[in-house]
Amino acid sequence: MASVPLSVRAACAAALLCPSFACLSVAAEPGEEPLAQIVISASRATGGVPRALLDASVTVLEATDLRDRQVRFVADVLRDVPGVSVSQAGPAGSVTQVRLRGSESNHTLVLIDGMQATDPYFGEFDFGTLMADSLARIEVLRGQQSALYGSDAIGGVIHYITLSGREAPGWSGHLETGSFGTLGAAARVAGVSDALDYAFSAGRYTSAGSPSARLGSRNLGVDNNNLSARLQWAGSEAWRVRAVLRYARSQMDFNQQDFDDTSPTYGYVIDTSDRSDTRSVQGLLALETQALQGRWQQSLTVQALDAQRASYVLAQRDTGSTGGRLKASSVSSLAWGVPQWAQQLVLAIDAQRESFQNTSATADAQQGAAHHLDNLGVVGQYSLRLTEAASLSASVRHDDNQRFASATTYRVQAGAVLTDGLRVHAAAGSGIKNPTPTELFGYDPQTFIGNSALKPEQSRGWEVGLQQQAFDQRLRVELTWAQSVLRDEIYTVYTPTFVASSANRQALSHQRDLELALAARLGNGWHVDAAYTWQDAREEQVPEVRRPPHIGSLNLVWDAPGDRGGVHVGWRYNGSTDDYNFTASGPPRVRLPAYSLMQIGGRWRLTDTLQLQARVENLLAQRYEDVYTYRMPGRAFYVGLSSAR
Repeated sequence: MASVPLSVRAACAAALLCPSFACLSVAAEPGEEPLAQIVISASRATGGVPRALLDASVTVLEATDLRDRQVRFVADVLRDVPGVSVSQAGPAGSVTQVRLRGSESNHTLVLIDGMQATDPYFGEFDFGTLMADSLARIEVLRGQQSALYGSDAIGGVIHYITLSGREAPGWSGHLETGSFGTLGAAARVAGVSDALDYAFSAGRYTSAGSPSARLGSRNLGVDNNNLSARLQWAGSEAWRVRAVLRYARSQMDFNQQDFDDTSPTYGYVIDTSDRSDTRSVQGLLALETQALQGRWQQSLTVQALDAQRASYVLAQRDTGSTGGRLKASSVSSLAWGVPQWAQQLVLAIDAQRESFQNTSATADAQQGAAHHLDNLGVVGQYSLRLTEAASLSASVRHDDNQRFASATTYRVQAGAVLTDGLRVHAAAGSGIKNPTPTELFGYDPQTFIGNSALKPEQSRGWEVGLQQQAFDQRLRVELTWAQSVLRDEIYTVYTPTFVASSANRQALSHQRDLELALAARLGNGWHVDAAYTWQDAREEQVPEVRRPPHIGSLNLVWDAPGDRGGVHVGWRYNGSTDDYNFTASGPPRVRLPAYSLMQIGGRWRLTDTLQLQARVENLLAQRYEDVYTYRMPGRAFYVGLSSAR
């Protein structure tokens, strides 16, 4: 894992693969080379040209990290990232929320291969549906990014990127089985043929599950499936066409809370007979051109999303929703100057329509009506680099929204080398988050009614950090302090008849965050990655729920010479945190105890193309909860085979 300030030092051809991020990883043989130099651009530029250094707080999880830790769901490895808190309501595949720097879960913008993945109806992404491909990388960009992406990016951006055919050619796959009746499988074929770069993949995860109710015994089964395709056709050096298509379906058992105020388990999650079915189809088509020896880059992109959700009780449909997004973007970037004074200007236009409908049978005429929301955003970004010593960038975005008042957001960031190996970086910015359809229009007239007068939430924040590299870049330590304030926060209120609704809070909410990351390559195949976060998120001086003040992780990896195998030992700590208590008696809040999870895994190459792998999760059999009364799985064993050529 690399946790570094963003440093873009040269042109990056791989950037043409991603409409939002330029990315390059210079691979190193385990234990023989310094830490891999990660080059990333949090820019709307399409890449491929010299650009100014951009400094911010980012963590990059490479394909080797996912392989060594045998990651099956993206949310699991995000627990190793500083500034990130994860709340999972039950076993693998259950609804999972991710929060960045103490912000709300719907304040995180999620991109998959450059496509915005947030469900337009719910206004956030369920990480319980996102399985990990071992040939992928994850970029976690922390801090307000609305100046580039508009609504949703208050806490930051999480970008999940599958590798292209040029980056990882050949075929690969894995098959594993283990505890809770689990069966996982994945296959991938990719390569380059003349002007065509292609990558096709498929994955499935199915499990009989484990109980989620603290006092229950019903096992919650899950069946997750996905298909994806990435294609790129280079007509010449001057132009290329990219296409991405992704299909995902998740069927999951879940339990409801007991809402009978006369029951001894009132407010607890209890065994029920509910099941959910979530489907999404995403697609992206882009035309990218370049001129002036690559200094002028242009991109025209169209992307679409169709998401459908439904829940069932005893096989009878109970609730549901649909959400859609159609987005067209034009991006133009121009780079000029000499290496000692390199500059770049980026201009972008986003035209977007989001549609949504509550398809629950209980919805009234207003709540069940189809709605849409149009938005036009204009982005400008300037960056400057003075050799390798200093850099500066500034971004501004203006959004003209069909329903809400126009909004202008900004971000400025800079970095400088103080001494050999020591770099300081700082940033400040603003963000917005539009109300969700449920908050605006309601869900059920008996339980939750909408508030059409809601305003978007607004955030402002700043950060400052230090990064020290030593021992020929084999050791990297980064310390970052961040603060932000949220105004017009949307919260839940109750009418005299106890029907819930939403309102904008008059008081401010504050978030403070201290992040520490360490990465070391010790030689002889040994790798160490560690992270620690102290966070303090308060709403009217009261700590926010599900945001532990202390979060930590440690990952130790040994790779055998010649890539014959390896061993991984991981430790994750989640400090005690508040959560809501809906029981009939007792305080309105409860304290969830802290917990530590240990995992050990290994892999060994049997032949040139076949590898045996095994792991133990929750080695110490901890009993713990991320969400009040939602039990998490106990100790689990998995074994499987993987192959690649």
